[in-house]
Amino acid sequence: MNTNEFKGLSESEVLKSREKYGENKIIEKDPPSFFERVKEGFEDPMIRLLCCIAVLMIGLWIFGYGEWYEPVGIIVAILLVTFISAKTGMTADDEYRKQKNQTKAEAIKVYRD
Repeated sequence: MNTNEFKGLSESEVLKSREKYGENKIIEKDPPSFFERVKEGFEDPMIRLLCCIAVLMIGLWIFGYGEWYEPVGIIVAILLVTFISAKTGMTADDEYRKQKNQTKAEAIKVYRD
């Protein structure tokens, strides 16, 4: 294609397009905080099931049908899994952002006027 044949958008057309569709940029969200990741961990069906079991075990212990260490063990396991999962997710997200920021943006030619 000969560049003399194609004139591209005029400056006023560019402004109208930006007004109508917005700028051609990808806006990144901030990464979730550690607390948000821990909260997301409790949305896992297995963690929810373990929470229900812990509540049941606490009830059994209160009524004398179980030992105190059974619900404590389950609660400790739930907390360990959610904290480790949140920490792993944050580390992976940090590494991804580091690598993404190190990549060079592609240069693109735009014909105007």
